[in-house]
Amino acid sequence: MDRRLQGKINHNNGGRFEQRIDYACRLYQNKGIAEINKANEPIKPISGRMAGGWFKAVFTKKAGVDYSGVCIGGIPVFFEAKISTTDRISFSRVEPQQAEQMQRAKNLGAVCFVLVDFAGYGIYRIPFEIWYKMKEFYGRLYIKAEEVLEFKIAEPWEEIYFLSGIVRGGGLND
Repeated sequence: MDRRLQGKINHNNGGRFEQRIDYACRLYQNKGIAEINKANEPIKPISGRMAGGWFKAVFTKKAGVDYSGVCIGGIPVFFEAKISTTDRISFSRVEPQQAEQMQRAKNLGAVCFVLVDFAGYGIYRIPFEIWYKMKEFYGRLYIKAEEVLEFKIAEPWEEIYFLSGIVRGGGLND
């Protein structure tokens, strides 16, 4: 498959994954369980408006984590959302500055994790300390879905309650 087409497919899949996460964030907010928001990427337009309202832009600084917020009881949460089209995901998918941000937040008491959609295998909430020490735990810089089954929180078709087991009401039915 050509790289451009694969890039488009990945972008669309990532967008759907983010929509599912955003839906859970709204549910948590409406129930008074958490206030978690997606970070906006800082951009600077470099062209005027084009057809369809589009414009060209560049990122003005390196991105932080995808989502952050606070849960009931004052528990801070930081996480990255990643999608894999296979049964494995590479350590390098989390940028160094994102890992550093999660490490700093974890040192201050935050719950930090990488939320991974292994296409066809399900949704996994991998604790940051496991992700960060991937080489130590798994002997290499990638992990397979079958190796992290203990962190599976949803089947591919299920809603993503990523706070389940972290805070009361995080599974919305607990």
